[in-house]
Amino acid sequence: MTLETYRQKRNFKKTPEPRPEAGENSLAGEPLRFVVQKHAASHLHYDFRLELNGALKSWAVPKGPSLNPDDKRLAMMVEDHPMDYRAFEGIIPEGNYGAGTVMVWDEGTYTALGASTREESEKLLREQMGKGSLKIVLRGEKLRGAYSLSKMRGDKAPSSGKAPSGGKDDNAWLLIKKQDDFATRQDVLLWDRSVLSGRSMEEIAQAREAVWQSNRDEDAEPAAEVRPSTAPRPSGAASAQDAPAPLTQAGAHDTRTMGFAPQIDGVDLSRIDLTGAAPSEMPHDVKPMLATLTDEPFDREGWLFEIKWDGYRAVAEIKRGDVRLYSRNMLSFNERYAPVVRDLERLRFDAVLDGEVVVLNKEGRPQFKLLQNWLSDEEGVIVYYVFDIIYLEGYDLCSLPLLRRKAILKAILPDMPHVRWSDYIERNGRALYDTARQHDLEGVIAKDGASPYRSGDRTEDWLKVKTHLQQSAVICGFTEPRGGRKDLGALILGVYEDVAEGEH
Repeated sequence: MTLETYRQKRNFKKTPEPRPEAGENSLAGEPLRFVVQKHAASHLHYDFRLELNGALKSWAVPKGPSLNPDDKRLAMMVEDHPMDYRAFEGIIPEGNYGAGTVMVWDEGTYTALGASTREESEKLLREQMGKGSLKIVLRGEKLRGAYSLSKMRGDKAPSSGKAPSGGKDDNAWLLIKKQDDFATRQDVLLWDRSVLSGRSMEEIAQAREAVWQSNRDEDAEPAAEVRPSTAPRPSGAASAQDAPAPLTQAGAHDTRTMGFAPQIDGVDLSRIDLTGAAPSEMPHDVKPMLATLTDEPFDREGWLFEIKWDGYRAVAEIKRGDVRLYSRNMLSFNERYAPVVRDLERLRFDAVLDGEVVVLNKEGRPQFKLLQNWLSDEEGVIVYYVFDIIYLEGYDLCSLPLLRRKAILKAILPDMPHVRWSDYIERNGRALYDTARQHDLEGVIAKDGASPYRSGDRTEDWLKVKTHLQQSAVICGFTEPRGGRKDLGALILGVYEDVAEGEH
């Protein structure tokens, strides 16, 4: 497939977008890739791109992709893009085609539905493209599961907002999530940070180094310091080529970066900026920071909001593969939750993590009863959701703002079967609370994005909002009846320490 249309629309003297390079567009031997880029051009939209025939087949999706099978998203097919474009994030300057801010909103691998290899997928996809009906399975960080992408034939496109200029009626397709284990009514667009850099659209737009400036001739190579990364990057890992803006204090010049080699599954720790972190020995027997109960959900600028997991709070001390996983009360979880420990043992660096151990049921939801019985029947999937990092490779991170700690954690934590990054949204606490309530989850944790980590403290920098006001207890006995009562008086209740372990 020619990239001539892409080339004709752009002046590479004035835009940082990657130019097509002969013979470098294919990633033969690797899984097929997809990327979704959020694009604040003349109209905000999401660019959905699938690798096929050595290029990225591209559609502009005005309302963005969805995890809800009831949503039928209009997708306007646009020109093919080069494979390098999947890592492009930054600013297209005014006066250029598509001028505006671009974020790598999601990325990952994909296959044709029913195919198990790249070769099988490519064969099926070429046939399906000719018929105008793709059936694919996405394996991204935000988008997962089966989707259909079908060309509309003779029908008027649905009113789904304005697509970027240049779209034609015969280029109208529909992007629809299929019903499977990943389908949900949760609004995936609320998870609104780059999977490449951890930045928001505002942070990308404010990054001075992202603006393209050049007085070179038309055929000159872009300056190295602003050229987007083109190397393949594992899902969930920060690219070594990426600017470290989200991990760096604004205006800081005396930066401190990690100086060691890539670790598990290609995770690169060499560019993690720890400016402001204090040199320290690894802490032990860490008492986790606790949240204060509040009555109502809220929206607040500068705050972030997470799912309140229905499980056991756990701290992980990791020293080059030697792992100690324990509860708030210093009870060892190493034998009890061995699959989590085995995953953590694969991390060949020193770190202290904070998170929660849960067991997911068949619908992918945490269920406390399954966690309590997991040792006996091992029903469900056990997962350690990590939401904070306290220490990394000789540095105490507690004094860093929460958003910086989150960015560091996101950059170093690979995707593993039993250890996962606990994502968050910013500002929109009420929306996440409504989603948690609809899915019968325990609640929401609200956190001040500027807050330090205060080990052992219950603080109002972290607030918890429960969807169910209840407490599990055991009946320990009863008192003698008084007054007009007969047989017994009041019940004496007790709470297991384990029940309170999940308090976050």
